[in-house]
Amino acid sequence: MMQSGHSERNAPVWDWIARDLALLPLKPTLDAEPNYEDHPVNPWPDLKPELGSFRSYDVRKQCYRSVFSGGCGVVYGHHAVWQFWDGVRENVNHADRHWPDALLRPGAVQAGYLRRLLQSRPGVPLPTEALLASNTDDRAGYECALRDENGRFALVYAPLPGQTIDVVLDMLAGPRVRAAWFDPRLGEEASIIGEYDASGTKTFTTPSANPDAAPD
Repeated sequence: MMQSGHSERNAPVWDWIARDLALLPLKPTLDAEPNYEDHPVNPWPDLKPELGSFRSYDVRKQCYRSVFSGGCGVVYGHHAVWQFWDGVRENVNHADRHWPDALLRPGAVQAGYLRRLLQSRPGVPLPTEALLASNTDDRAGYECALRDENGRFALVYAPLPGQTIDVVLDMLAGPRVRAAWFDPRLGEEASIIGEYDASGTKTFTTPSANPDAAPD
């Protein structure tokens, strides 16, 4: 179990999970404390307003990349809820709302969409770096991919708008594969991309309207 924490928006949790999964004997691993929704970014020793706070997009990025890297799960947290800040108790690290007002924050709801997405697919999806022909050294745009062990389906998470993804279609069971965008904000398939021969490498470009999501 690890804590990627609240000091930065793109802690390389994918590397940490890969490191743990390489240990013997093999054990499940997960990020038990990624950035909490509405937590100020790195408020130590003093609040830095220019850095802002973690919002739902930040939560989605780390949750999806944790699980798509092989984590057995991930823990969602909200900064006001963990401390039950109600305006009377001590406010730890600048909570910006009372805890009852945080229970249905977007990131909390969207974490459930991730669970539902994975449970809607057959079998056990496994992290599959070979599904991606290339990746970026930029943490903000780092992509992660899952594939069913029999190649019946694959899921790729790309966090940036207008981001190109090179997918090795040979890694999927053929002869044809159907591609679609999934909107992690709404928890549903957003639009069909197309159908392709299950061979070679196909380049996809994420929608440009919203980060990590299909256009409105």
